[in-house]
Amino acid sequence: MLAGEPHIDLADWRRHCITAGGLSRRSRRFRWFWRVVRSYSQQERQQLLQFVTGSRQPPVGGFAQLQGFNGGVHKFTLCAASHEPKDSLPRVHACICTLDLPEYSSCGAMRRALHIALSMGAVGFDDAAVAGDDEAPSGDESAGTPPPD
Repeated sequence: MLAGEPHIDLADWRRHCITAGGLSRRSRRFRWFWRVVRSYSQQERQQLLQFVTGSRQPPVGGFAQLQGFNGGVHKFTLCAASHEPKDSLPRVHACICTLDLPEYSSCGAMRRALHIALSMGAVGFDDAAVAGDDEAPSGDESAGTPPPD
């Protein structure tokens, strides 16, 4: 119970979603986003939720109780990212549960961009740091000797 609801209720998620940046619930981006999410498995929905909010599960009480990192209630927000290039990857602000969606040329283009973002978001900073630890520095930086060219 402390970890949240075990199942993502898609109707509850959509009902408690708000829009920003000029995006409306009637906009093509909004409709396409929810079409893509409806096609996702439960695991993919959890991955998306974690990508945008930092948590794989909705809070107890559903999406009406979604909290940002500061502990305050922050509704799941879809924001138009009109300043971004068309068909580019979405951007998240997990501290305020917001997904910035650029314009997409098609629902398929949005699906691909979300898939790439979720795939890349699955690799944490710790994973990258550990991968970088395997590489030994070239040259003796501790003695001030630059690495060989």
